[in-house]
Amino acid sequence: MLAWPVDTLLFDVDNGLWWPGWGERPEEQLTRHEVVRDAVKHAPRLIPILGHRFIPDAPSDDGNPIFSMYGFDTIYYGANLAEYFANEFRGLHEIGTVRRITFWSDVAEGHEQVFTGAPYVG
Repeated sequence: MLAWPVDTLLFDVDNGLWWPGWGERPEEQLTRHEVVRDAVKHAPRLIPILGHRFIPDAPSDDGNPIFSMYGFDTIYYGANLAEYFANEFRGLHEIGTVRRITFWSDVAEGHEQVFTGAPYVG
């Protein structure tokens, strides 16, 4: 599950999605994968909690948000661990004020971004 975040982003990239902030979409799959791996390498590591729910390892402080992640289909699932547990086990989806996390918050909040490349077929 530690590989899940990068693996699911690579799946989306292989199916035509490309984050505009990464610049021009490379033609070569290997080059695209290098760009994705580099972006994730410089982001806080996502630690699995349950299934595809993750908490970032940085900053090392109380109050990191929980992400529900399937590649670019990433959302906040709690503004912190307590809120996540309430949402997950009470069937809620109430999100309070969220601490921004490098890279991952951009992905979670970037659903309005225009993705370049081939149409998504997943």
